Parts: sequence; structure tokens; C-alpha cells
Amino acid sequence: MKPRKLVKVVGKGPGLGHTLGTDPNTVRVILTLGGKTYCMQFGGTTGGKAVFTPNISYKAADTPAPPLAACLP
Repeated sequence: MKPRKLVKVVGKGPGLGHTLGTDPNTVRVILTLGGKTYCMQFGGTTGGKAVFTPNISYKAADTPAPPLAACLP
């Protein structure tokens, strides 16, 4: 992880436990690396760019950080 660099998360297969049968809008990701936790949110009404292709992909970018409460356990 480097400051101001792109983070790309890619997942595939039944181990994810999710499908793309319907638009997953909004997607929230909490990533823990060592003792540091990062929280990201994509889609929704907060702006940014999201593209959904049913049963194929969900791509999102340029969305502001979610509210702190959304990231707490």
C-alpha cells in the first residue's frame, strides 16, 4: 500500500459467497493488513463512477470515503 495509489480488489468463484444477479450497489469493503484497517465504499448516491453488468462484473471508482460509523465493527 502506498499513499495516493490505486487499490484494486478482484474476486472470483463460489468462495466469495456473492452473486452478481442483481446490482450490488452500494459495496463496502473493509480491508485489514496487519494492524491497519482500511474502509472503502463504492456506488450508492455518494457520487463516483459505477458500472454494473449483470452476472459479469461490478466496477466502481472515484467515490468519497464512507462515514466513520460505516467502518466500525
